[in-house]
Amino acid sequence: FPIAPGGMRLYKKREFFSEFEKLMNSFDKNEKVLVIVSYGPHFILKIGRSLKKKYKDRIILVSDFRDPYRNFEPQKDSFKFMHKSLKKILAYSDLITTVSSVMKERLCVNYSVMEEKVHVLYNGYDRKDFNFPKTASANEKKGVDIVFTGSFYPDDFRQIDPFLKALTENKNKNMVNFIYCGKDSDYVRSSFEGYGLSQNLTDMGMLDRKASIELQNKSDCLLLVTYTGNDPDQGSWRISGKVYEYLNSSAVILNIGSPKWELRDILQADGVSKVIAAYDTKEISDFIDKIIKRDLKPDFEAREKMLEEFSYE
Repeated sequence: FPIAPGGMRLYKKREFFSEFEKLMNSFDKNEKVLVIVSYGPHFILKIGRSLKKKYKDRIILVSDFRDPYRNFEPQKDSFKFMHKSLKKILAYSDLITTVSSVMKERLCVNYSVMEEKVHVLYNGYDRKDFNFPKTASANEKKGVDIVFTGSFYPDDFRQIDPFLKALTENKNKNMVNFIYCGKDSDYVRSSFEGYGLSQNLTDMGMLDRKASIELQNKSDCLLLVTYTGNDPDQGSWRISGKVYEYLNSSAVILNIGSPKWELRDILQADGVSKVIAAYDTKEISDFIDKIIKRDLKPDFEAREKMLEEFSYE
């Protein structure tokens, strides 16, 4: 029985608890009911705690975190009462799942959670989604295509600015065609205009997943943005499903993110792709230069071999 913030019924708590009680009454009292509460928002976790307090051992409560709760860092957060609340909630959880080992470590250290209670379930990927020929980009074409598919989160240290600053510093910037596909067209167009780079942008808007993956596979370079702040201890846990799409492509990847990013070794296994901190715009610019000069010989087989452990098969 999954509980996630996707339906209005969860905002009508009285009705929800009434319906849940009917559901519990339909089961034999000796049967265990698995309840998964997936954060956020916060009240989803509180619903799980309330159910556990009422039904006790009749339910197995799993608290799931696709994203960290306020970075799982109470010592750096002024809203410490929120973390005290989370600690109480987690005490009622039978199991806790996350998508990152960094998140697991912070849960155990900062909320006194037993290590054996927390399980890392990486997002992973399904091989059948990538059953198409992997074709390297044509060397004879003029210029290079750098592609970003997905969303930016400027208020959460995932901006496009470090890439654009690096591009403005590059003397060969006119050779770069940046292709964007996603929901943030207004933000991307405004950012390119602000840096005087509108001529470098091709905005595809929203594409379906199949078209998006095909676009990724045909690119010269894929841009990933996992963290654009200055704290090396932040953003290392950000591993979205988009990461696995990128890693399954036949394109070089530039990740602007924390030097401590959790999948750094896998991304860089091809010998060319790089994780570069947002503040190092010179290194980002130098990387763009290598893409433009096509002075790269990536070993994609090495990357694929390391990626196998994340397959659902």
